[in-house]
Amino acid sequence: MPDTKISDLTAVTSLDGTEELPIVQSASTMKVTTQQLGGTVLYNDVVNDTVTSATGTMETFDLGSTVSVPTMAIGDRIEVEMHFKTITAPASNGFGLYFLWHNIKYTPPSASTPTYGNSFIQMPNGKESSSLNITITRISSTDIFVQYEQKLNTLTVPNAGDAYFNGGSWQYQDTLDTDTATRFEVQAFVSAGGELELEYLYIKHTK
Repeated sequence: MPDTKISDLTAVTSLDGTEELPIVQSASTMKVTTQQLGGTVLYNDVVNDTVTSATGTMETFDLGSTVSVPTMAIGDRIEVEMHFKTITAPASNGFGLYFLWHNIKYTPPSASTPTYGNSFIQMPNGKESSSLNITITRISSTDIFVQYEQKLNTLTVPNAGDAYFNGGSWQYQDTLDTDTATRFEVQAFVSAGGELELEYLYIKHTK
C-alpha cells in the first residue's frame, strides 16, 4: 500500500465529512476532516414542489426527505441557496418566503406572521422569480447572526411600491437554541389565489 501511486487509488464517489486527511500545522503533522476543509452538504437537489392557497395561508414545501439540523459550534455556518418561481400571481401582496428551524422555541406561524428565529423575506407581487442566499453563523452559545441577499426577476410591470425589491441584502442578530431543532423546513405565505414553486434548494454546514 505505501508504494501505491495516488493515481492508482480507488476514486471516492461521495464524502460524509468524517474522512480524515493529514496536514502540517506549526511544523507538526496533524489530521483534519473533510468537513473542516469544505463543509458538509446537507441538501442539494431540484425540488420543483408547488404550493397554492385559495384564502392566504402558510404552506410547507415537500423536500422529499428530512433535512436534519447539525450541531453548530461557535463559528459554524449554515449556507442556504433557494430559487422560487411564481406559477400563478396572487390578487395582491405577493409571497412571504421562510427558511426555518423546525421545533424550536417559537409558536408556529399564523397567517403572514414571521416565525421566531427564522429568515423571512418578502417576494412582492409582480415578480416572476426570486433567488435567495442566506448565511447563518453561530456567534455565541445563544446567538446567531443572519445575513441574506435576494435577487428578483420581473417579467411584468411591478407595483410602484415594489421598486426597492429589485435586489438587496440585510442582516440581523437573534437568540436561537439550534440544539433543540430537529429539521430544516422551507415555507411560504401564499396570498389568496397565488401559486409558488420552490425550484431548487442547497444547504451546507461549514465548520
